[in-house]
Amino acid sequence: MSFDVKWLEDCTYTLTPTKESFAKYPRLPKNAIITVKITNTTTNSYTQSSTSNFVDKTIVSEVIKTQ
Repeated sequence: MSFDVKWLEDCTYTLTPTKESFAKYPRLPKNAIITVKITNTTTNSYTQSSTSNFVDKTIVSEVIKTQ
């Protein structure tokens, strides 16, 4: 999937699917927005909490920098 990214604050951004994503995933809601909050950072990773306006669930994940 591809998204348009909009930073709201230093640690919060939204992801809006692009036209290509909607074409590939037609069941995706047309007003879909994913909100990501970075909640912790380390030297090589960060923890994020992701929510959306179309699923009542919060996903917490860790993003790790690779070389």
